[in-house]
Amino acid sequence: MIIRAQNISKVYNLNTEAEFFGIRDVSLEINKGELIAIVGPSGAGKTTLFNILGTLDTPTFGQIEIKNKNILSMDANEKSKLRNKVIGFIFQQFRLIPTLSALDNALLPLLVSEEGVDSPRKEKVIHLFETYGLKNQLTKYPSQLSGGEQQRVAIIRALVNDPDIILADEPTGSLDSKMSEYVFDTLQQIHKNNGKTVIYITHNLNLVEKANRVIKIEDGRVISDETCLC
Repeated sequence: MIIRAQNISKVYNLNTEAEFFGIRDVSLEINKGELIAIVGPSGAGKTTLFNILGTLDTPTFGQIEIKNKNILSMDANEKSKLRNKVIGFIFQQFRLIPTLSALDNALLPLLVSEEGVDSPRKEKVIHLFETYGLKNQLTKYPSQLSGGEQQRVAIIRALVNDPDIILADEPTGSLDSKMSEYVFDTLQQIHKNNGKTVIYITHNLNLVEKANRVIKIEDGRVISDETCLC
């Protein structure tokens, strides 16, 4: 078990007339090596769940453990260290820093880690650029890269610290169909070849069909959780 969430709820504007639930009484057990799609209509609570699973937000009620560590007992610094080592994030809008080169953007998780950027780790990142067809883009800035290239840089950044979990929020939402397929194929290869747990939010039905497990959310609740037996 790599993630366990028990009866987690997120309430906004708690104890006011405008109080509402982002998610409500969600329980999930996620195993190492799963490829999971989270689906549901806009406003269903997918991003709230994503943020809680990634320790970017804290549930109002319930418990969550990642690798048998109680997240609610951690302070902000401890959660930051866990995120940096255990979780790699991929976002729809890439979130690259415009004033940094592609290589420096990818190296950011190392810069904030205790280990820092040493030569072997930097060489590993450069090798990832070669693997994903970005060998000639190392020194370019985000504005000089296509959407697909920016997303591949974001994927490399997510892999830099060799995390156990990859969380992707609409990772192909800003890409055309051809590049969407290429980027998702990259995620599938990461899952298959490296045994990573990959959890992704998507509205793309083609990508939903490629998951090993599909979790559907509506009105903040999990209404179905199905594992593919194919």
